[in-house]
Amino acid sequence: MRIIAGKYRGRKLNTPNGQDVRPTSDRVRENIFNIIQWRIAGSAVLDLFAGTGAMGIEAISRGATAVFNDKDMSSVALIKDNLIYLNEKAEVFNLDYAAALSRLKGRQFDTIFLDPPYALDATNVINIINENKLLKKNGLIVYEHSAEKQYEYTGFTVADSRKYGTVAVDFLEEK
Repeated sequence: MRIIAGKYRGRKLNTPNGQDVRPTSDRVRENIFNIIQWRIAGSAVLDLFAGTGAMGIEAISRGATAVFNDKDMSSVALIKDNLIYLNEKAEVFNLDYAAALSRLKGRQFDTIFLDPPYALDATNVINIINENKLLKKNGLIVYEHSAEKQYEYTGFTVADSRKYGTVAVDFLEEK
């Protein structure tokens, strides 16, 4: 897995062993950032189900600040290793999503990346984000999920939706 663009372009990130973490592929990540590229420089992003941290690190490479969270300790260690490798500093939490969103209440983000386990219906996550007002005005939630499912989002419109094989990505804006 490599960083697509920005100051760390071409650098390879450490990846997990085994199948417990499903990193966003380089192709999907590149397409996502092609769509949102004008939103990233100078922005604040939250990588909520961070896994390897690739989405947040890609944003950092393009000039954003990032906060990372994953409930799996090995993923948190991997994110920290990747940040050390790049000589970058960022907040990294080891909490379940509800605890992380509660802890972040009072802060706001321009972009929130959601790539939860496909078995998790993230509509509850999106509702908590909305209730805690974590998304800035004109902000964007980028939700990666199984292409087999379609979701309805209370309080949000789907600004764009893309499918990449078995993966779908919805770009959500507040109504």
